[in-house]
Amino acid sequence: SGKINIFVYKFKLPCSYQFYNNMLNDYILQKKFDNNIDEYKMIELYSDNFRLNYLSYKKVLIVSPRDLAYVKYSTNSGN
Repeated sequence: SGKINIFVYKFKLPCSYQFYNNMLNDYILQKKFDNNIDEYKMIELYSDNFRLNYLSYKKVLIVSPRDLAYVKYSTNSGN
C-alpha cells in the first residue's frame, strides 16, 4: 500500500513570484542543480500553477533509488 504525505509551505521570496515559479518549472535547470535527480518531468499540466510532476532520484551511497509523483500547486499571496 502507498503512503500519502501532504506538505504546505509559506515563505517570502527574495525575487518575484513569476521568476521563482518559472525557475521551479524548468526541469532541465533543476536537474543541473541536483546531480542526484535521475528523471524529472511534468506528467500533466492543469493550470499555470497546478501540475502533476514525476521525480526519480539515483542511488546515493547506501540509499536506494526513489521515485515519486506529486502534485505541485503554487499561489502568490501578494505579501
